Amino acid sequence: MGAAHQDLIAIDVLLVPDRAMIDKSISLNAQLRTNYPAGYALDTTRIPHVTLLQRFVPAKDFEAVCAIITNVLDNEPPTAMTLTATSIDSVKFERLAVAVLVVERTPKLVRLHQEITRGCTVLSSRRICGGIR
Repeated sequence: MGAAHQDLIAIDVLLVPDRAMIDKSISLNAQLRTNYPAGYALDTTRIPHVTLLQRFVPAKDFEAVCAIITNVLDNEPPTAMTLTATSIDSVKFERLAVAVLVVERTPKLVRLHQEITRGCTVLSSRRICGGIR
């Protein structure tokens, strides 16, 4: 990795669902793994979640990114949302086909995603343009 990229860190902004959805996901995962035991296993380190944003950010900006995300969450509290699984799909992850629950994209969920993405993008744009140091 080049020197210009050494100060980047990866962030994953996610929502952890309620206990009922976690338990259902783990149960479905266990059923699927009866046919393919080598499959992706949900456990205490790999929990079901809804990813809102994945990106690299400069390590020096981590606290600012956290502040932006906290502000968005204060204005759009995710605990007030109800997530509803609408179907099961699959994606490739770690060279495995992984079953995923697809959740309904409600206006509140979409707005939360957009606000977090917008806040982090604005910060990145200002940094790139030299407006914030």
